[in-house]
Amino acid sequence: MANNAVISLDLRRRGHESDHAMVLRLLDEVLAWARDFLAADEEAGWQPLAQRFEACRTAVAAGAPSTEVEALASACLAEGRELIAQLQQLRTQRVEESFAVVEALRDVMATMGAEMSTMHTSLTQSTERFEAIGQLNDARQMKARLMAEVLTLKQVAAKRRKAWEETARSLTQKVAALEKDLSAVKGEASTDSLTGVANRRGFDETLERWLGPSHPGFVLAVLDIDDFKGINDAHGHAVGDDVLRYVAKCLMQSFRSDDLVARVGGDEFAVLAAGLTSRQAEHRLHGVLARIANGKPGEEGRPPCVPTISVGLSECAAGDTAASLYERADDAQYTAKRQGKNRVIAKDARLLRDLARH
Repeated sequence: MANNAVISLDLRRRGHESDHAMVLRLLDEVLAWARDFLAADEEAGWQPLAQRFEACRTAVAAGAPSTEVEALASACLAEGRELIAQLQQLRTQRVEESFAVVEALRDVMATMGAEMSTMHTSLTQSTERFEAIGQLNDARQMKARLMAEVLTLKQVAAKRRKAWEETARSLTQKVAALEKDLSAVKGEASTDSLTGVANRRGFDETLERWLGPSHPGFVLAVLDIDDFKGINDAHGHAVGDDVLRYVAKCLMQSFRSDDLVARVGGDEFAVLAAGLTSRQAEHRLHGVLARIANGKPGEEGRPPCVPTISVGLSECAAGDTAASLYERADDAQYTAKRQGKNRVIAKDARLLRDLARH
């Protein structure tokens, strides 16, 4: 049985391959498989996580220290868990939305059916009375009955109009309430519950919209809290949550309401800032880092443990996609980590550098 298990996992030795080399090879294959699997679903927002898996795979292949590999793996797992939770929440919300829409349609159909049935009954009765009038021989009596019937029809029409106006008013209120509920649900589905900023879904939707031809230029910043795992281990997850909320607050206060601040991973944030060049955004983000790192714990709502942050920055260029723009900013953020953390690194598109040489 044990031999069969080994064979099924393809753990047989290949030539003189050592145990260590075999494990590294299998780990490389697993990470590559996870990366390809996640990257294949472009609509689910898994691409950044796929890039994290690739970064982890690169670190393993390069023989990076175990602490660096562990940090990358922990980030992959944390972001994966959060994305799965968001997808589960979104699925539940969509089911609730569907039930609400079906219920509203049922009310409309039931109301219209009742109104049509009532109108049909009134018209049938009026037709029967007109037929009876047609059998009269006395012209004076016929005229009187016709006038009375016309008055009755007017009264029925007025009554039905009033009833329908009340019904339409009620239905309008129901539709307005439904639209408000759906809008609230959509807002909740795009908001990170811990920090109150946009979540991964809200970020992805906004980024795709900003990449449209009618939107002005913008920059993307990817921010990662340095040694966040160490903060959680040393101070507890409650303090870690305070740190996340504080960073989100500082970012929100440092950018305009038209910009977007989002929490896109466990300890990772992203900012979309319109109308700024890479240099202008870099200057502003340096101010954010200084504000966070130099503050004293306990002042102005600061958490007991004040973090530092590494930032990667990229300006949107012609031909950019969501994946290419995010990849540049993410690469710049990793460069900031390698150069000592608590800094801002900008990475321009290759096309701009190539054009500058000619």
